[in-house]
Amino acid sequence: MPKIIIIGNSAAGFSACQALVNSSSGHEITVISEEEYPAYNRSLLVDYLSGSIPESGLFLADAEFYRKNNVNFLAGQQVYRIDTRKRKVGLKDNSRLDYDHLIIASGRKIEVPDIPGKSKDGVAAFYSLKDTKEIMEKLMVAHTVSVIGNTQASLKLAEVIAAKSKEVKVVSQSALDSAAPNEKIELINGLEPGEFIGEGELQALKLTSGKVIGISLAVFTDNYMPSSSFLKDTEIQTENGYIIVDDKMRTNMDNIFACGAVAARSGVLAGAKSWDEAAAEGILAAQNLLNNV
Repeated sequence: MPKIIIIGNSAAGFSACQALVNSSSGHEITVISEEEYPAYNRSLLVDYLSGSIPESGLFLADAEFYRKNNVNFLAGQQVYRIDTRKRKVGLKDNSRLDYDHLIIASGRKIEVPDIPGKSKDGVAAFYSLKDTKEIMEKLMVAHTVSVIGNTQASLKLAEVIAAKSKEVKVVSQSALDSAAPNEKIELINGLEPGEFIGEGELQALKLTSGKVIGISLAVFTDNYMPSSSFLKDTEIQTENGYIIVDDKMRTNMDNIFACGAVAARSGVLAGAKSWDEAAAEGILAAQNLLNNV
């Protein structure tokens, strides 16, 4: 029975898995996810944080979906290496999995920039369900929050946090402008964080202008990087960390496909993809993989 491994379990990875399951292809399917949870809709995390939907409203599937469809779901596992010659995927726990076909849908991640004090308790990223739960816990005691990012998503998150009776400082290099001014939100445009200050726990943020603002929580909303470090020393073609694919989502390796936020066309500037766009790529990758066998 041919073995298919899918790395990633968000929009693209889960859609690829569903397409393979629905095809009744008889393949042995393994899904590897760094997260401890079944597939969920990452685009709804801000709604979960606001309290407008329950945690259960995030999920696209439960553990029963994987069991029922004979999918080997490896949650909380991190891929550290791919051996394309031996067709093996190496995991951080030192186990190795054989594959005949591979779909890489590992997405992107938010990296906190290399700023002095970034390891202090209270400096966070807003990307995953785990991140969101940690932020919710910290908001219970936080007094002033800095949201750091250059897109409208930063303003949306700031509005949700301000609705919880918190003071919010939005720090952005861009000229962000709120359509609905809020007295609890201060926009600090054209500046960047320079240093996080505090004894263990975060107490203040020093901006590149030299100004210092007192905060107890800093949340980054962008500075995205492709999750592809495990491709180091492989023959899989990448540009700036993004996996290069053709119009069939195939990489330069015939039996390896990539889709979603980690994939890009050669010479095309990689950018954000909507949930629907990533999901469509996952389906396309699965269909073309099946056509390839």
